[in-house]
Amino acid sequence: MDFTRTPPRRITVSQLTCRISNDGWPHRLAFAFDSLSTRLALPGCVQILRAAVLCLVPVLVTSCGGAKGPSAPSESPSSETIVSGRTVDAIDGSAAVGVSVQVGNAPAVTTDGAGSFQTDVGGSGSFAAVIRSTTTIERRTTVAAPVGDLRLSLIPASFDLDAFVASSEKMTDSEVSNLTTNLIEGLTLLTSGTYTSFGSTTVERPAPGDIVSVQRPGKIVIGRYSGIVTAEGTIGFATWLDQDDGAVTGGSVFLDAVFDHDDSRRRLLRIHELGHALGYQHVTSRPSIMNPVLGPEPTDFDRAAATIAFQRPPGNRAPDRDPEPTIRINSPSSSNPHWAHPVP
Repeated sequence: MDFTRTPPRRITVSQLTCRISNDGWPHRLAFAFDSLSTRLALPGCVQILRAAVLCLVPVLVTSCGGAKGPSAPSESPSSETIVSGRTVDAIDGSAAVGVSVQVGNAPAVTTDGAGSFQTDVGGSGSFAAVIRSTTTIERRTTVAAPVGDLRLSLIPASFDLDAFVASSEKMTDSEVSNLTTNLIEGLTLLTSGTYTSFGSTTVERPAPGDIVSVQRPGKIVIGRYSGIVTAEGTIGFATWLDQDDGAVTGGSVFLDAVFDHDDSRRRLLRIHELGHALGYQHVTSRPSIMNPVLGPEPTDFDRAAATIAFQRPPGNRAPDRDPEPTIRINSPSSSNPHWAHPVP
């Protein structure tokens, strides 16, 4: 299945729908570990796009272990506390000018006419970064200091992440079966055994040229997308649908087509990205399947974290704070779901 848009995006996707339970999204949970807030709720179903997409969704620069994208400038940082680099348009690579870049607790800086920036974060290590402007989609990521050649690609605000044009490439039945097996393993792990299988699975086979939406409330759409590594240096990313109370009620996973086709680590990537689709964030302080760099097998920490998550209500925050009781009006107008920023 091939997906194109205006501007065209070359991706590869395969599609299938897995119903976790017949009663929709029965759990609405939240859990925070490390310093990152994690929202978790079980989806009513998981969808795997069963075709190939020749439209790339250019999203994140860093990845769960993928190849590193092109970088500029190449100058080394002047000290152990400097983060410098460029912000660029994720589609055409042009300089993103006038962008606010904030790394850690350092004051935000604005990129110059070449998209370049430099900030002193006051130390070495990993720091949360927020990059925003009026013409781009806000990006949140993690950067390591010191660094002097950081390349941060930003999605234009006009770019639609939802719909793609299907190509003629399809996943085989064997590939779909393998993908489903990996997803069931991930589901069991990430829900602490609350769910050990999907209630139903539906494979979609759109005709070449069909426009397919990949952000669907109540479902997780998982697909292969061609060219992600080449354009963005990432092998996968995901987003999820947040409700006002922190519940997650939808998800979308993007897997690089080449990596996911035959790389021996694709199982770990699939579980990792499913975690994001369920609302989990990156873990940076210890080995975890949710580390930002692909590699670790699921750990005892992952199992313990999922166990705790399924004992907490939506909105729970670190170290262990439940949300204040509030009166919620049960009406469509009181809910304002939104799709989270893509996470690699």
